[in-house]
Amino acid sequence: MSIENRRGVFYPALICAFALAAAVAISHPVLEMATCDDWSYVWSARVLAETGHVVYNGWGAMMLGWQLYLGALFIKLFGFSFTAARISVLIVSMGTVALIQRLFLRFGISQWNATIATLTIALSPLFLPLAYSFMSDVPCLFCLIVCFYGCVRAMQAKTDRATAGWLVFAALSNVLGGTVRQIVWLGALVVVPCTTWYLRRRAGVLLAGAVAWLVSAVAIVGCIHWFNHQPYSVTEKLLSNPHTWIELLATIDRLIRNCLATCLFVLPVLIGFVWKPRVSSKRMRNQYVALCTFLVCITMFFVLHHGPTNWLAPFSHNIVTEKGLSDGSGMVGHQPDILPFSLRLILSVLTFAAIITFLLQVWNSSFRENLPSEKASVLPWRALFTIFAPFTVAYFFLMATRIDIYDRYMLPLIFIFMVVLLRVYEQQVGDRLPALSILLIMLFAVFGVAGLHDLFALGRARLTAANEMRAKGVMRTEIQGGFEYDGWTQLESTGYINNDRIHIPVGAFHPFALPTNLPSKCYFALAEFVPAVNARYVLSFDQSSCYSPSEFAPVSYRAWLYPYDRAVYIQKIP
Repeated sequence: MSIENRRGVFYPALICAFALAAAVAISHPVLEMATCDDWSYVWSARVLAETGHVVYNGWGAMMLGWQLYLGALFIKLFGFSFTAARISVLIVSMGTVALIQRLFLRFGISQWNATIATLTIALSPLFLPLAYSFMSDVPCLFCLIVCFYGCVRAMQAKTDRATAGWLVFAALSNVLGGTVRQIVWLGALVVVPCTTWYLRRRAGVLLAGAVAWLVSAVAIVGCIHWFNHQPYSVTEKLLSNPHTWIELLATIDRLIRNCLATCLFVLPVLIGFVWKPRVSSKRMRNQYVALCTFLVCITMFFVLHHGPTNWLAPFSHNIVTEKGLSDGSGMVGHQPDILPFSLRLILSVLTFAAIITFLLQVWNSSFRENLPSEKASVLPWRALFTIFAPFTVAYFFLMATRIDIYDRYMLPLIFIFMVVLLRVYEQQVGDRLPALSILLIMLFAVFGVAGLHDLFALGRARLTAANEMRAKGVMRTEIQGGFEYDGWTQLESTGYINNDRIHIPVGAFHPFALPTNLPSKCYFALAEFVPAVNARYVLSFDQSSCYSPSEFAPVSYRAWLYPYDRAVYIQKIP
């Protein structure tokens, strides 16, 4: 590859990486409190920095591995703070974005489309909050991208020795990377052997791949055995099948809505199929007339019945919700809606239109490898199928057997879907994604940045309210401040979460008794995990009828998304 081509690959990757950093920085992300589940992981990183030992606390079922050491390094260098731990993952996020852009180019995507697709991921309201959090989702994605990259380089290598070397690199790096989150090991266990079989006619590759897989399997079994015998580690069954038809239907519902959420997050790329539809026959014209009729019917149904709203964008819950970023932080009360019904309906109709248009394009197209001469080295569809199809089936199956399915679990599948979309688009629709894609990326980025600002502003308001009470003599254990705050309180009090999935040490879990001073509708659902919190005061989004007014005034804060003036209320538990 020439120097000019290397620069053409490298500069857009830097632009994407710095765009991510700038977007996060704009949101004023200084918050010395946890967001989502990273309170548990930050605690373990702090213990590792202070004692040199990896210690779990009974919350997450992830091994965390190298992420803990990276976080501990930053805590050692800059002193303990949530910000120091988050910056370590921010750096990993920037590397992930840069590597994604380079991998798109390796798949034969044009530089324009590769950069658009990378920005779609990097500035997504799903990726942004995870990029500046000590959660393990982005490190998990990074390790999978490294594995995919190694397998693609193995397929494109010109010598047998280089091919074997890249396969070994993909396997061993994935074994190490999988210590952050066990599902990453699908790379070494599934992707690498499938790639090896694809390249089996090359001399020595089959042997190298078999040895790499065997070493990987032994190392993975050893890591799992070690983790399962650690005090306060949480283990999960490989398959958590639903027990009743109702649970099965609920699982199917969550899967479908998360798939729709995936399509929403790639809408800046998917919209290209709507913007430039190829109507080349009477049959296709009839199909598009039927599509328009379907969209009108769907729109009228939601307008007239105003529901069911859980099937409207953003479809899934946890990180991106109709209430902003994060699903309420475990606080009581009614959190205001950020996305109005009309906007959710518009996004939903656009998403449905883009999905069906894409499927019609695939249905009516014959995928011949009609590639220009300068793209002769582009991987064929059979190679893409080898790398992605078995992994996607295994990943989707393991995700489907979980009780809880969150939108953030879809990050690896978003990348894979993006590769397929771009290849289909360039072969069947056009060379460049439309300018409309840039507009959608900007809109998504604005929502992501503003939502992240509001999430951190809410966190600062919660801390201010809690500190005001503590200054008046209220103990931390007497404050119910939302699950992130309460989780940290529990860890400071006992060192572990009260989780019935803890098996070592025996007897660590203590059954939780429901409070008798509250009606069932006011029961804090996560209270069983934090029995050290014997709350007298509770932080609420509103003046909930479940609780009584307190002597403390509400803490106001300013949001960037409507409603702009919000408050955290301090109420008393009767």
